[in-house]
Formats: sequence, C-alpha cells, structure tokens
Amino acid sequence: MDEVRFSDTTLRDGSSSLWAQGMRTGMMIPIASQLDSVGFDSLEVDVNVSKKNVRELREDPWERLRLLAARVKKTPLRGVVGGGYSGTFNTTPPSFHELRYKCLARNGIRQIRVSEPSHDTVGMRESVRLAKEAGLDVILNIIYSYSPKHTDDYYAKKIREAASLKPFRLCLKDPGGLLTPERMRPLVPVFFQNSNGIPVELHTH
Repeated sequence: MDEVRFSDTTLRDGSSSLWAQGMRTGMMIPIASQLDSVGFDSLEVDVNVSKKNVRELREDPWERLRLLAARVKKTPLRGVVGGGYSGTFNTTPPSFHELRYKCLARNGIRQIRVSEPSHDTVGMRESVRLAKEAGLDVILNIIYSYSPKHTDDYYAKKIREAASLKPFRLCLKDPGGLLTPERMRPLVPVFFQNSNGIPVELHTH
C-alpha cells in the first residue's frame, strides 16, 4: 500500500447520524466549495430520497445534488445505495435500479458505493453493470459481520467474487461498528491478497 486517502462523509453520515437527516440544503451549500478544496478522495452525499427530505424539509433532493455538483468541481461526489433485487417485503425490479443510477449520474454523482444483501454475486453483477452503463464508478461494499460463518475463508471467497466483476474499488464496510483492531490484523491482508489489485477502502462506524 503506497498511500492512504480519505473520503469525507460529513454531508451523508454527518447528516444521517447526527442530524437525523435534518441537515438542509442551505446548510450544505456554503461549505461545499471549501470541502472541495481540501483534497478528499471523494465527498459522500445522501442520495436516498426519503420522506424526511420531501415531506418534512420540503426540499427537492435532486435539486440539492445539482446545487452541490455546481460547487464541487474537483472532488467526485459519491452516493451510497443498496443493490440487488431483494427488498424488505418485495422484489425490486432491475428497471428501478437502472433509472436510479441514470438519475444520479445526470444530477452530478460520479461514484456509487453499493451494498449487496448477503453478498449475492448475481445481484452484485447486475448492480455493477447498470451503474457502469450509467457512467458511474462502482465501489462494492463487503459487509463485515461477526458470526461463525464470517471466517477469513468466507471473506476471501466473497472478495474474489466481487473483484471478478471489475469494480472501481472494493470496500470493507463495518456499519455495525463490530470491527476491532484485533480482527482487522488478519482480515485486511485477506482483502489485499484476494482483491486482484483493485484498490481497497475501509468504512467503519
């Protein structure tokens, strides 16, 4: 590993975690150009349209992306979405993902980080295909969990499957805050050994 680079998540995780998605567009725009000048590898923004944005804040989430993109010229804007076909109570058709990726690219998103339920290779393949066709760079999340199933061998297999799809990057994602320094010592080398040269990211809570 020659260098370590940083992505800023203030406008996504900062808004979601600390503000319960209550951060308004008018709070983001004044700082956008300054964030762009820092030299971050990317700026993550919230791209999941929710009732919080529309019903409570009465804001247009697409306009928010366009306003940010107009001010962030050097740093790629990045979104984070769920991929695949499975939803909470139903199946999401591919046409939905296709339209979503096209709309995100049209409104200024350049990178997309995709979480695939259960690390399903078929779903990951479709997500990568649709996002690339929309002109987006795809980062595939490999979700960390702690159980008898989630061994080094399990992750090695899933990383190889993800790397075979030739994404822009792979990401070891720890949304539950379960990843300890002791667990990282053997797991991070597994990522590098099986990623086939694709750059690896870490996102931990």
